Amino acid sequence: MQEETSSLVTPPTDSPLARPEANLDQSVVIQKLGLTGLDPAQQEDFMVQLAELIQMRVASRVSDYLTEEQLTELDKLVEADKEDEAAEYIDQHVTTYGAMVQEEINRSLGELSDDASEIKRLVEEAVAERPTDTTPPAAR
Repeated sequence: MQEETSSLVTPPTDSPLARPEANLDQSVVIQKLGLTGLDPAQQEDFMVQLAELIQMRVASRVSDYLTEEQLTELDKLVEADKEDEAAEYIDQHVTTYGAMVQEEINRSLGELSDDASEIKRLVEEAVAERPTDTTPPAAR
């Protein structure tokens, strides 16, 4: 049985190249950050942006562990869409990858939680500015 490390995320999957969003529970993140007022498409966009932020942070940390030659080799594998080989390569050279992904997820969510009241205020403003008329534009 996997142990939960945070109320916002699930433990990393076995694949070192697992995308961060695979470790994020969208409904829990949206609820904790007070973003339930966003429509589903906006929530999805937010989650994609969050995942991209985490990916950038993890990639930066991975690059700190690898030499230039190793980075070049990893880039070749990624560009050739050899995900399994790239995952194995990272496993061999960055043994703390799974923990690193989890740390960046927790860090990013922590930062967003710190700003949750401001995020909620901005969302509420955006929702309040929406037209209340639900009649489709073509029927008006």
